[in-house]
Amino acid sequence: MNKNIFPINNHNIRKILEETSKRDFALLGESTHGTKEFYEIRLLITKLLVKNHNFNTIFLETEWSNGYILNKYIHSKISIDIKILLPKIFNKFPKWMTCNKYIHNLLIFLKSWNRINKKKVYIYGIDCQDIELAKKNVCNKSDLNCPIVSEIIKNYDIMNNPELNYWNIRDKFWLNIINSVKKYRKSKFILWAHNSHVGLSSANIRNDNNINIGYLLQQLYNIYIIGFSTAKGNLLASKDWGENGEIMKIQEPIKNSFEYEFEKISKKLNVNRFIYVCNKNQNIIKYFRYIGVVYDKNNEFYAQYVKTDLNKEYDIIFFINNSNALDNCEIIDE
Repeated sequence: MNKNIFPINNHNIRKILEETSKRDFALLGESTHGTKEFYEIRLLITKLLVKNHNFNTIFLETEWSNGYILNKYIHSKISIDIKILLPKIFNKFPKWMTCNKYIHNLLIFLKSWNRINKKKVYIYGIDCQDIELAKKNVCNKSDLNCPIVSEIIKNYDIMNNPELNYWNIRDKFWLNIINSVKKYRKSKFILWAHNSHVGLSSANIRNDNNINIGYLLQQLYNIYIIGFSTAKGNLLASKDWGENGEIMKIQEPIKNSFEYEFEKISKKLNVNRFIYVCNKNQNIIKYFRYIGVVYDKNNEFYAQYVKTDLNKEYDIIFFINNSNALDNCEIIDE
């Protein structure tokens, strides 16, 4: 594993992007929804892919209807204070995922790009869970937005059928959104979403028959998957669904986990962060931690760890040994 470790610096990021640029899709993960470094690195990579490698459509793990408003913002010639707009759009749990300074800076960059470049960039939401929001935005026009909103409403009852797999139906609909946009215009795509969505579900060693957007896209397109990981530090998450986010300490990784092995490498090399380049010819199966908007510290092993072959799940991993939470000064409130 040590042979595949490289420092995070401009030279190595450029090499990664050269490989990414050969693909149709760049999937940018995160192992928690509330870690500052994951947002920083994804923002940097996204800017470079847009500037230097002709990527021009970004999807965020947020509701389609909210993303559509963001897209109108980056194409509008009217000057609107995005710090005022963001809290109005993202006013439901978990606000911190999208109502933060990194999304703000991404939107400012995209708007500026569209103002001075002929080849425009676009941003959309990819999720389909908020039926109330979809119904508010239902429309009868023939543009891209209206048929997708109508399909979200139709899909909602199917997705929530207790006899069906909610996760699978949800990620399959993500593919519908991507394919709809792909038909609408020629694009190279970037997706920001959790590791559990973008990492290949086929690499996971479990029996729940889950699939995800990474797996679905791999069947159709040429993709590059960038995962993220942290061993310890702090993160922003809630203790239960719908509760306020709070800064929590991340528990030490369990033995027989990739985080545990990465932490040992970090100490040996005396570095806090590095890139792990996955070796597709080598099988290494260990536990890998996935923390969402809820961090269940009392049930961490069953709630957050999945056994997987990391080399098969991702192309590279950005590892931050001691990471930092999104903090209050980075969250945009009304």
